[in-house]
Amino acid sequence: MGKNSQIPQYHSTVELTEGCSGCEIPIRECWACRHCLRWRRKGVSEVEVIAKFRRPELHLERLAEALRWGPPTAKEQAEKPWMPKDRRYIFVSSRGDAFDRQLPHSWLTNIATPALQEESVQRSVLARIESSPHVYIFCTKQPENMPDIVWPSNVILLVSVTDQKTANWCIPALLLHGRGAMALGVSAEPMREKIDLREYLSNECSRSKPGSQKLGWVIAGQGRGVKGWPYSQEWAAKLQDQCAINGNLFFDKDNERGLRQIPGGEK
Repeated sequence: MGKNSQIPQYHSTVELTEGCSGCEIPIRECWACRHCLRWRRKGVSEVEVIAKFRRPELHLERLAEALRWGPPTAKEQAEKPWMPKDRRYIFVSSRGDAFDRQLPHSWLTNIATPALQEESVQRSVLARIESSPHVYIFCTKQPENMPDIVWPSNVILLVSVTDQKTANWCIPALLLHGRGAMALGVSAEPMREKIDLREYLSNECSRSKPGSQKLGWVIAGQGRGVKGWPYSQEWAAKLQDQCAINGNLFFDKDNERGLRQIPGGEK
């Protein structure tokens, strides 16, 4: 958790959940797990950290601090000139999956959450997020576990994909459950093959429920990569071309001088 994040497309992170059941990325190559390993306490072994990571936990008490943060400072604006200047963009649960199947399905909407009972008026996590001036970003590999609600207009929902198979699995569920959100998008990082998103970027997206949104934002890059996985910068360039044709926002994570567009910011 940090007010000043090194992730280029966000200002800050808040770890309301930590851990993940696992995905197609080997556990020791997973960015979230590696981050937990890096910051493990002295005397705690890697095996213990990984075992704990496989059992996702809630840390809702951390939301209170994030709600107190102000808009981006002049220093933050100078360091990330591509980011909107009037609102803080906060990545929720960078060290895990906020919609992991092991977590309570209603943790965002439950008003009886013990960690929030210090408030005089009981509100759910989602209600507190909705009343905040900030923008909150959720990124998941398990969109089928997202609550079927109308999302606040200051929430961005992303799915994390690595290839065409995971894109075809995750994106339809995101389009189905993402009603009302500020934007829906894809984080294609790390990629291990060329991905074609044209079907999901156009207004005639055939796999979305009638009345739902299309994808509006694509983030692409290699990140730190995964050992043994191929990568070509041309794959990211192809995604940028697909976004340009369909009028979608694109963020080149690998190139600070590349195209870096943010929902709610200037194109």
